[in-house]
Amino acid sequence: MSAGLVAYAWGDDPTADIKEGMEAAAQATYLDDKDPYAHYAFAIASAYGRAPRQAVLAAEKAVTLNRSFALSHAYSTAVRSMPSLRLSTACR
Repeated sequence: MSAGLVAYAWGDDPTADIKEGMEAAAQATYLDDKDPYAHYAFAIASAYGRAPRQAVLAAEKAVTLNRSFALSHAYSTAVRSMPSLRLSTACR
């Protein structure tokens, strides 16, 4: 899954693209749970899959693994600020 493919609906089947991205990101975290990029990918896929809590947790896991991983810091903040995802106060 390309984030651009899903974000801009460039694919023929956005639902299948999101599912593919979620599966690939989950597999990446399974293969190497210590890789912050795997968790970052899972955060992106989760956000586009309309799972904001999961997205925030994955981004925070990436930050835990690498405190200087700016992409995950930014993504966690961005997901928290997306009103369309209706993130509950539990993750704030």
